[in-house]
Order: sequence, then C-alpha cells, then structure tokens
Amino acid sequence: MPIKVGVVGVGPAALYAASSLRIAGGFEVHSVLDLSDAIRAKPGSQYRCDNLIEQRAVDLLVLCSGSELRVELVRAALAKGIAVLIEEPPPLSSAELEELIEAAEVGGAAIGTQSSLRMLLSDSNLALDSLAWTGDACGSVTVSGFLPSEDFRVRSWSALEGRWKRRAVIRSLAPYLDLAINLLGRPTGVHFSDAERGSATGTIHFESGAQLALASTVSSSLAVARLEVIGLQQVLTVDHEAVRVETDSSTWSIPTPSPQQFRQLVYEDMARAIRSGSQPLYCGLARGAGLTQALEMLRRQH
Repeated sequence: MPIKVGVVGVGPAALYAASSLRIAGGFEVHSVLDLSDAIRAKPGSQYRCDNLIEQRAVDLLVLCSGSELRVELVRAALAKGIAVLIEEPPPLSSAELEELIEAAEVGGAAIGTQSSLRMLLSDSNLALDSLAWTGDACGSVTVSGFLPSEDFRVRSWSALEGRWKRRAVIRSLAPYLDLAINLLGRPTGVHFSDAERGSATGTIHFESGAQLALASTVSSSLAVARLEVIGLQQVLTVDHEAVRVETDSSTWSIPTPSPQQFRQLVYEDMARAIRSGSQPLYCGLARGAGLTQALEMLRRQH
C-alpha cells in the first residue's frame, strides 16, 4: 500500500515537493495545499489544512514552509498519528527545535527533515559513520554559484535576519555543515564575515577541537560545491562528482547522488519509520540538532 501524503507549503516549494514524491514511488500524493492565504491571515487554506489533519486523510504531512504556522501544524499532525517531513528550512532556532522534539515525544509519530547530504551516512559502501575523527581534524567548505530557479527556496528562509543574499549564503552552506557536524560533533562557535553583499568567509569550531574554514558566494557564475575534511588517518571529500574517502592504505568512492536521489533516500528513511512505528534513522530531528545550533550562531552574529 502506498503512503498517502499531504503536501502543505507556499507556491513553488509545495509543487516541487509533490512532484518529487510522485517520482519517488511508494507514495500517493493525496493533496497539495498552499498556505499563502493562511500566512496573510486569510482563513481558507488554514481551514483546509486543519481539516486534512483532523480527518486523518493522510499518513504523512510534508511541510514546505518556514512560517510561524509550522510548529502548530506539526503538533496537530503528530497528535493525530500523522508523520511529518519538514522541507526547507530546517529548524532555525533551539526554541523551535525543542518545540518540535516535545511534539514528537507527545505524539509519537515519525518526524524528519529534508536533510540531503546527511543521507550519505546511510550508504554502507562509504561507511562514514565508522570513520574516527579527532580534535586534529580540519578542512573546508567552499560553495559558489546560485540558480535563479532556487529563489523560492531562499524566500522560505525568511526567519533569518538580513538581506536576501545573506540568507542565500547561509542556505548554501547548510547541507555541508549538516554533514560535517554529524561527523565531527557538536559545534561550539561560528565566526563569519558579513554576508549582506552575497559572499562571506569564516570558521566553524567543534567541541572536539576540530575546525573547518567556510567560504561561500552566491554572486559567481561558476557552480562549485566542495567539502573536505582532513584527519590524521583519512580524508573525506564531497563535491558535485563524487564522495571519496582516502586512508593510508585504501581509497573508496561513490558518485555523488543527484538532488532527486538524495530526496529518495530521505523518503525511504521516512517510509521505513512510518511502517515500523519508529523514528527515522538519518533524517530525524536528533541528527539535525547540531545544524540548528550552528544556524542559530550565524543568526546572532549580524
């Protein structure tokens, strides 16, 4: 039996998520509701969404909005036993994350986030979870380029203070920070230059003593995305083409999954959780807590 899905969001974000779910297979998109009117305090779409939850018409609610309504919708859905997948943005503050975790503990249904690069941890051929990193680890995240078609995604990060370009810079770094944090541990500090003009550099420090340099621009016409983590006995490199692990005795790699393939991995993680009555293994809230901490640190800097 396919998992019935209700997609709730604003404009193109909701349509994109619905299209991805249809491609993925194993899901039946029951409805796509636009929250634009609800955010503008017009009750129509909010009523339709509440009705969708109240009638338990779906097994999974996919939320594609960073609005203040998000926590309220998550709480209502989980209380009815409906699983929730949060699209962009991830929880941007510890307060929001705590509310979501509390709602999950009370409701009991599965809840996850669209976590892209973090899903590399699920690949048994890479075995990234088995790599041991120490406080001597260092490396860098470098991201450049921006697609105009991604504009609607940046708008969903409006809870981040500052201009559009600053939000775009932080968004571009987020997936790489998410993976790095899951490998290197809890972040303790982020130093970041002013990104209002669309480019910035900085450093993220980890409790272990590890650190990564950060560089991002959304003004370049060249698309570059690269994470490199260097340890005492191994090097991890992630770019557009491949994910590679090199040690002093061997090297192994896989082609970097496409955006749709990353989504497929998230959907499979959620489907497994829904069918087993558990929480997702990789896209769950707990594995995203470190990213929320880092994003909150970035918010407070400017």
